[in-house]
Amino acid sequence: MKIYHYSPEEMAEIQTCLDTTKNTTLQRKYQAIYLSMQGHKNQAIADMLHLSLSTIGGYIRIYKSNEIESLDQNKKKKKKKIKKKEQRKKKIKVKWN
Repeated sequence: MKIYHYSPEEMAEIQTCLDTTKNTTLQRKYQAIYLSMQGHKNQAIADMLHLSLSTIGGYIRIYKSNEIESLDQNKKKKKKKIKKKEQRKKKIKVKWN
């Protein structure tokens, strides 16, 4: 098993996010990451937060690969809406053909 070492800056960033967010889903994600940073095992974190082991593992994997921004699903890029009527017709024609 690979041990991941967190910097004090990473821990402070998670703590700040945990303290400032009002979104309960994000709070749970931040809690899972923070508990992991403190050295708790994934199974213990899952038991504390009443989540599955795979969910905790997923949060940690996402954080390790993409940093904190990746945990917030609301920050995903939105698709551009097609505004012109002609473009919508072309899009529909492509779908039906």
